[in-house]
Amino acid sequence: GSLDPGQLLDELMRRLDAADDRDSLSRLRVVSATVAETLDAASWWISSVSPGDEHVVTRESGVVRRPGDQAADEYYEPEAYKLDDYPATYAALTGHCVLVDVDDPRSDPAETSLLMLAGMSEMVMCGGRDTEDHRWLVEVLGDDLSAPMRIYGSVLRAGIALALRR
Repeated sequence: GSLDPGQLLDELMRRLDAADDRDSLSRLRVVSATVAETLDAASWWISSVSPGDEHVVTRESGVVRRPGDQAADEYYEPEAYKLDDYPATYAALTGHCVLVDVDDPRSDPAETSLLMLAGMSEMVMCGGRDTEDHRWLVEVLGDDLSAPMRIYGSVLRAGIALALRR
């Protein structure tokens, strides 16, 4: 990454303090874009689960690059999916930090298949709950050009917690 984890956390706090927007999505956009920029990530995704619902809905994404010659209409962009089908996503939504690596047999097979479908090699995801009881998820996806994501998971987790505390 272009910053070590401590520097990235300092940068996240500086950008969140300077942010005019106070809604969860806007603040999570700051976190997602900053972490993705630091890791030279291929894309980032922000999703949410409304109170009383069990479907994860994609709210926003930033795609920096697509694998190979993949056209925009071939790139996998889920609109919504059932939470029960993705236990690692559930763990991330409850505040855990989850690393998925296509080469690690311990990674959740459902998440690994989505990464492979998107042509990605690694993902770090974390989430949390805002003051209105919405659950939020941030996923940062990497390819062969991205920095290793493992050491940045705690920083992403802390950034999300700061963004949702308002």
